[in-house]
Amino acid sequence: MILKEKTCERIAAENGVARNTVIRAEQFANGVDAAEEAVPGIKQEILTGSIKPTEKAVTAIAKAPPEERPALVQQLRQTKEPEKPEEKHKDKEKPQEKPREKPKRKRSVAETLQAIREMSEKMLQPTGETNAEDICYELEDALDSMIFRWNTCLQNNPELCLSGIEGIRRIGEQGVEFIKNFE
Repeated sequence: MILKEKTCERIAAENGVARNTVIRAEQFANGVDAAEEAVPGIKQEILTGSIKPTEKAVTAIAKAPPEERPALVQQLRQTKEPEKPEEKHKDKEKPQEKPREKPKRKRSVAETLQAIREMSEKMLQPTGETNAEDICYELEDALDSMIFRWNTCLQNNPELCLSGIEGIRRIGEQGVEFIKNFE
């Protein structure tokens, strides 16, 4: 049996990037969206490059509690661009450089994010090309994502899970009921 291709793997293949690049782009997108919710207008600043925060700083916003996000967004605006290697050696003798092949231009995180958003928008539009296998891929990817997120929440917050066990059970039962009633 041919292994079913996951959505992130398909997006990675379509864009010539690694699967982890797509995952990082999703995390970056979540950070940008969380930043925009906290401070409207910041999304445009990030995506246009008028500010150049690190990927790590942007993704941290989505992970932070909502009340801390405005302060983190302000820190994005204060991020300095990293010092270029040639600036470090201004006073020193320049090191001998080896001739390099011209590297392929890699997409920035913002460009990759934009490409993923465009593909996502296209996926939402009916094209008449969808078949049962495509639907199964999407549902399997959604299930994998749900299992991953549940495991992450439950494993990283065991004490909170115990105190909220009734709510967790209720949510789980809603999912089971949805699947039972699907047929």
